Amino acid sequence: MKVTFVPAAVVAAALAGSLCALHRPAPPDTRPDTARPAPGQPAAASLLFGRLLDLNRATAADLAALPAIGPTRAASIVEERAARGGRFDRVDDLLDVPGIGARTLDRVRPFLDVPPP
Repeated sequence: MKVTFVPAAVVAAALAGSLCALHRPAPPDTRPDTARPAPGQPAAASLLFGRLLDLNRATAADLAALPAIGPTRAASIVEERAARGGRFDRVDDLLDVPGIGARTLDRVRPFLDVPPP
């Protein structure tokens, strides 16, 4: 059996190179932000792409896609929005909608936005 000795400097250099490769930072993501629903799709489809649903533009069908809302509460939200002149000032205004309490609001808040007019 033949034994080959490898100099310590060679082993150290090989280990250092492999350790450096483990800690190399990932390159920056340079892809354009083009992920969005196809034209003509409901606004709720934007939720699939990590976007927020505009509370003042969403239809009853869009709102019904939210967790804990459904068609009845969605219709109530649209009615309340119309009663306010077509605009909510903030997401917390949903507490004024019959059937929506603090727990429901907490479930839908991450999906909604009220952008400035």
